[in-house]
Amino acid sequence: MNLLEQPFLFLDGQTTGMRPPQGQLLEFSWSIHSGDEPPVVASQIFGLPAGTYLNKKISEITGLRDEDLAGKPDPKTWFDDFFVNWTAQTRPPLAIVHCAQFEKPFLQDLMNVPFDYLCTQQLTRKLFPTLPSQNIRAVSGYFGHPITGPNRAGEFVFATMAIWRGLAQKAMEMGLNTLEQLLVWQKTVEPAAKKKKSISYRIPTELRLKLPDRPGIYRMIARNGEVLYVGKATSLKSRVNSYFRGVKNRDRRKLEMLAQVWDLQVEECGSPLESALRETDEIKRLNPPYNISLKKNQRQLCFYSADFLTVNGRQSEVFPMGPFRPGNFIDMVIKLHHSIQLDSAEFEQIFFDPIDPEILEQGFKLFLLNHKLTRESVAEMRGMLAYGLNLFRHYEEAEKENVPESDAEADAEIEVTPEYVAGKFERLLRRAGGELVRAKKLTAALNSNVEFLSAQGWRSLQFRGGLCNSLPQENSSLNIFPWSGLDIE
Repeated sequence: MNLLEQPFLFLDGQTTGMRPPQGQLLEFSWSIHSGDEPPVVASQIFGLPAGTYLNKKISEITGLRDEDLAGKPDPKTWFDDFFVNWTAQTRPPLAIVHCAQFEKPFLQDLMNVPFDYLCTQQLTRKLFPTLPSQNIRAVSGYFGHPITGPNRAGEFVFATMAIWRGLAQKAMEMGLNTLEQLLVWQKTVEPAAKKKKSISYRIPTELRLKLPDRPGIYRMIARNGEVLYVGKATSLKSRVNSYFRGVKNRDRRKLEMLAQVWDLQVEECGSPLESALRETDEIKRLNPPYNISLKKNQRQLCFYSADFLTVNGRQSEVFPMGPFRPGNFIDMVIKLHHSIQLDSAEFEQIFFDPIDPEILEQGFKLFLLNHKLTRESVAEMRGMLAYGLNLFRHYEEAEKENVPESDAEADAEIEVTPEYVAGKFERLLRRAGGELVRAKKLTAALNSNVEFLSAQGWRSLQFRGGLCNSLPQENSSLNIFPWSGLDIE
């Protein structure tokens, strides 16, 4: 029986944290599947312990709400009553999970695991070592099965099946036709060495190399035709190709997206300003999953208190700092602040991809050491943001010059080490500093004139708004809150 004909047990779980007991299993999905049979996936949602609730971030990631969990069973009770008995009766074969090191501790905590695991993430690293990202969305999209919704266990089981089909086909092309042959090969072959090498993308290289050196917008397209991302460019050729030049120090969410790109659409525009306006329209129209700013349902503003620890949707004397977009880098710094303040607890999940809390803390200590800082010197939010602002101001010029010359200038696989995480903390604070600078510039531009050269000659835009523009002179004390009367809905 070859790899595609043999049945396997596919699993996925969604949780509130990296591992028990801090993390709680929220949803579990499973399916026994083989070959070309229509897949059938079963799912179970679990309730939280009495008096506990989902936090906002977990709800955003999974799409689950507290009302979805109401009346659902405790995971330990459910596994004892159903899943353990089901596995004993069905005698499931090898379990295939995309990131087994994540699910395995929860399953071991809930039951005596009656089966072995095959981790498709680890197998991907050996069979496809040059992918820019090996997480489930990246690999599933690479094989033509993009995940379009939130992190739900059932959808991830379908994605794992698609990944397994792609991996099994690759293995069989290499002469590894049976599970036994594949497992022997996996144990004897080391992951690709960490050296510079070409990165594998689905999009044809010649397609992006032929782009015009003109202003415009570009759309990144998945295999099913979904628009993953819309961007603007002063030069379409330069901007688009910059995405595919290396992965070192690159945003992991962007690498996840690039692994899924099968096609590209571009529109030339008359000027960079026209491309910026066109980008805004397209993001609102298409709502691409990898765009963050300018989306129709995320166009609110937010303002922080003077200590940056509380936030509100309106500017006022209590919330003077802004404007910022919701879900910005300052929100991530607040999580870091919480982790520093709660010295006895493990680090919160701060970044896009989950990272072991111990690695997070080790990386933060290394960041402090590298920058000759102490934990006390950045214990307050304003102190951390001030240092981020300093990083941003001193890094701006170097960042613009740091453009790789070729597609092969990076490692395909990023190892999550304390050194790597220390770099992530530096970039986080620098980007938060950039958010502060952007807020100041936006306020300065609230009432301004912009002149630009187009194909039709010089043109002018006048921006007029803000409560301060229409207030009588005697009310000028209110001018310090110019965004208080504005909305961008």
